[in-house]
Amino acid sequence: MGVEAVFCTDLTDVPGQDVTEEHRQYHMFMHEAEILMWALAGAVEGGKATPDEALETWKPYQYVWALDKVVLAEFDGGFPSTDRLMDQAPGPGSEDFWRTAGEAGTPE
Repeated sequence: MGVEAVFCTDLTDVPGQDVTEEHRQYHMFMHEAEILMWALAGAVEGGKATPDEALETWKPYQYVWALDKVVLAEFDGGFPSTDRLMDQAPGPGSEDFWRTAGEAGTPE
């Protein structure tokens, strides 16, 4: 495994305002696997990638969500859609991150 990235939005990042770290507010923590899944779903929906190509790109993240052709056959279009991902939130990896952060006592 190794180092994994988690992205978030800084709600207090406003040009011209100096906010101390203790007063920053972060939101929408998303694991790198979830970001990639959204990009792959959009590429398949937009005709820029086939489900097989997306599955190949997804391989390093199989530990997060084990996808194969049998699982993908369950999805219309052969790959999870962006609509499905929206309904499924949090996505691959993010829920594990939130759980681990909570267990470590990280404040929300």
